[in-house]
Amino acid sequence: MVATLKDWGADNQIIVKDITPNKAEVAIWDLGIKQQSGTGSPELAVTKEKSAFNFIAIGEGS
Repeated sequence: MVATLKDWGADNQIIVKDITPNKAEVAIWDLGIKQQSGTGSPELAVTKEKSAFNFIAIGEGS
């Protein structure tokens, strides 16, 4: 199974996992930099995101 984001940006990631003949899980994440107040250094902020995607699944059925 291959999935691609329909409206993607450089900071978005899509992951396909737990693939079986009956289901697959697709997770979409938004990656960003979260600036800390004060003198702290920036941190990576990862949040789930809803987005349209396209997919292709090839293989034998059960």
